[in-house]
Parts: sequence; C-alpha cells; structure tokens
Amino acid sequence: MKKFNRILINYFNKAHPYLSRIFLRSNFIKELLTDLEERIPGKIITERIVAKRIYGKQPVSSIRFENQPFQKAFQTAARSNLWVDSISFKIIENPEEASRDADKKINLRGYVSRKGILKTSGGAFRPFSELIEKVGKQGIHEKDIFSDRARVKENDYKSNPITLEFDEEVFNEESDLKQFVSETLKRRSFSSVTVSHLNPYLEASFIDHKDGSSYDIWITDTKEIVIVPQLRATFASLYGLVSHIFKNFREGKIRNGD
Repeated sequence: MKKFNRILINYFNKAHPYLSRIFLRSNFIKELLTDLEERIPGKIITERIVAKRIYGKQPVSSIRFENQPFQKAFQTAARSNLWVDSISFKIIENPEEASRDADKKINLRGYVSRKGILKTSGGAFRPFSELIEKVGKQGIHEKDIFSDRARVKENDYKSNPITLEFDEEVFNEESDLKQFVSETLKRRSFSSVTVSHLNPYLEASFIDHKDGSSYDIWITDTKEIVIVPQLRATFASLYGLVSHIFKNFREGKIRNGD
C-alpha cells in the first residue's frame, strides 16, 4: 500500500498544475462519518485517531486508540485546539455489547484522512462508495472556487482574491505575523516569500516555483488572511497554498473576495 501511495503521489506531482490532490478539512471528515452512520445500521466507533496541531512553539501530534463514538473524538480534539488528521473506525450494531463480542458485531471497518485517503473493509461497501462520490463532488466544488482567479487581460487585470477566516483572533501581535511567515509560508516546498510590511499588518509576496504562480498575501485583521492572485495563478497552486495553510497553521473557512 505504501508503494502504491508513493506511485500515486508522484503521478500527481508530475501532473501539476493540471491535477491536484484533495485536502479534506476536519469538519468535512466529520460530515462524511455522520452521513455514513445514517446510511448503515449501527454506530461508528473509533479505533485509531491522529489529531494534530503543527503550528506554534509546541507542535502537537496526539494519537489515541480509543473505543468511543466518533463525535466524541472530534469534540476532544476541538477542546485541545487540535484537528483530526486521520481516523480509523468500525461500525457495530450494538456498541454496548462491543466489549463482550466485538468481532461478531462489526459491519464495516474504515479509514479517512485529511490527505483524501479513504479505505474500507467489510460487507457494506455501497454506502462507503457513496462517501467516495461525495469526496469527488467536494473536489469539483473546490476546483470551481480556486480556478480562474489570476489577473488577466480579459478581465481588465482586476484582482479576484479569496479570504481565509478563522474562528478566533490569531494575529494579535507582530510576533504572530512573524511566526506565520517563518513557520507556515516559508515551509511551503518549492516557493519563496518576500515580506514588504510586517507591523502593524502583513504584506507579503509569495511565489510558487513549480509553475510560476504568484500571490500577494495580506493580514490586516486578527482573524483573516487575504490571498490576492497575480498575473499567473493556477488552480493547483492556489489550492495547494490554502491547503498548506490549513494543515500547517490552522483550519478555517473560505470566503470569496476580500
């Protein structure tokens, strides 16, 4: 399986910028599991959970092996300011009997990660295949969001920015802006960052050396990042940058415009 994953990843990398791997936010994974639980008799019980917080002075990767309803796993991660990175689970008909006769009660085993990897074993494949279809539709939806945002002559070179919104204030001090640049933006592979202004707001230029896409990045609000695509901005590059921020900084919401 690991060899297959490497081959698939290399394929996507070589196909850039025409193809891009999908990134699943934690809330979307929770929606997938909620939908699956509604389609199959029984309850989803976690077996292995990986929750992460990479950003900050003390990065955290918390792995738990617990038999509990999946909703509780997401609640526990949220209380610790973590995001569920991957989850292995089983669906059993009678959770209260799991400790006595677990193997005979399992209808399906599955795995979902933010990298867009879904696995399953067991007899109830059809409902799980519908989740795969839902992930595909999400990918199409996000391609529509991130496509056609470059400044082009046909649109009088008008800007078409996107804004990343966070649930809490994360840019309160100059040190927060410096940390975002050094620990998030500068860690994006095959890219470079030039900071024009840092206090009291951030203005930076970001270049993706894979395909020449470039962006202005503005932080003038304690809860927002504005990304302004320039003359070249491919879907794969912009989507990759936003996914990188969500994975290595913190997850947020996407809003059209500034």
